[in-house]
Amino acid sequence: MQVILPDSLRAAALRHLLHTREVETHAFLFGVSRGDTIRAARLWVTPGDAYDHRSATRVELRRDYVVSALEYARRNSFSIIDMHSHPWDTDLYFSHTDDEYGLANARWTQDKVVSGAFPAIDWGMIVVSGRHELLARIYRPDKSGFADAAIRSPLAPPGDDATLKEDGAAGRHTRQLALWGEQGQKRLSRARVAVVGLGGLGVLLAEYLSRIGVRRLTLFDGDRVDESNLSRLPGFYPRHIGQMKVDVVASSVRRLWGEQAEVVPIPEFLSRDTLSRLERHDLIIGAVDREGARLLLNESSVRFLIPYLDVATGITIDDSATVANMGGQIRFVNPGTTPCLQCYDKGIDLHEAALDLMPAGDREVRRHLGYVDGTDLSPEPSVLPQNGILASLAAQEVSRLLTQFAIPRTYIYYDGLANSIRLMDTDQPLTARPSCSVCGAGGLLGLADLPMQVYATAEETEVAKAALPLS
Repeated sequence: MQVILPDSLRAAALRHLLHTREVETHAFLFGVSRGDTIRAARLWVTPGDAYDHRSATRVELRRDYVVSALEYARRNSFSIIDMHSHPWDTDLYFSHTDDEYGLANARWTQDKVVSGAFPAIDWGMIVVSGRHELLARIYRPDKSGFADAAIRSPLAPPGDDATLKEDGAAGRHTRQLALWGEQGQKRLSRARVAVVGLGGLGVLLAEYLSRIGVRRLTLFDGDRVDESNLSRLPGFYPRHIGQMKVDVVASSVRRLWGEQAEVVPIPEFLSRDTLSRLERHDLIIGAVDREGARLLLNESSVRFLIPYLDVATGITIDDSATVANMGGQIRFVNPGTTPCLQCYDKGIDLHEAALDLMPAGDREVRRHLGYVDGTDLSPEPSVLPQNGILASLAAQEVSRLLTQFAIPRTYIYYDGLANSIRLMDTDQPLTARPSCSVCGAGGLLGLADLPMQVYATAEETEVAKAALPLS
């Protein structure tokens, strides 16, 4: 079992739970259970008037407050994780009192699940020591007891995987091992990375990542190779014209890694129906040219607590056939900690995204009524050198993230006319908007495939105020 806990929720919980060392402090963490994973979504910091009893070794909550938390969990299909502090102790363990209390509540909740009064949710516990360390466990009905659970951040590198074939290719990575070491190389081998969009950027990124050691790739694109791709997509040749792009790239990765490659080609454009295919990845890379796909990727990152790297490039030609501007940008979303793309200035064109995601029949009706331009957008200019610069910068950020040898930048801008790079997160620090429908209070954080919440409770709003603005 594992609990994925965004850094901002972890920090907010620690601030509350350890604000005093005199008595124990309590909080409720709510999340979405899927398989062996609970994704933390909401935090309630227990107010002082919600305690019936509070001492250095024990807390008891008012019944009406507990009932409100249980009802909130039931209504939203949230699993419940009971959090409390042991501020007086540097050791990390569950006490005998915790065992009694935890089992009683876990069994009560499970009885409600069995009877149909509650949806299929889990009960868990987290204890926090005075040294800011966290220990978690989740009740397992099949064992009539608790099982240990790991707590990890969305940015944590992938763990050991017994099903992974040994890479057996240390020799080819000798030069890069000197940078990020053997452990960093293993993290690259274990990482599951989704590359969405196999145009000029996505193909290069898939190539770069497979070369440095990423061999668990999921590739999304519904296009076939055409002649115009041959000047921009390395590894594509005339014999590939008419083939699906995902199949050509998958074959290239398999030639490099043989049986050790775990490549999943998905010959479809991203849609709401295919979003679940992104769920069990360690990183999502978007190299898309449509706002609808970018909106879905941004939402998926926040919903599933998966880091998202958005890579885009563009060239604008004015009426006099002169290059007005050219360049690109790389934006990184660490769900629950950095702003999502909708919080950026001109981050996502929501009008264009709505048109992109509209069913074809509805779009035609709107075109007939004059609400939508009847012509398709012309392909924008695109050249391999510029794509290569952006793809290289993005691959560098991926290697920093997955190997942990450095922290990824949040926002990088490349000016192609000046041939210069600006670190925008340093020049113009970004903040998340509390009202953002994706990453703000009552938004999509950690909801996985649950419906979107339409309101935030008073407890959630208080946590959001403490956590924002985020930088």
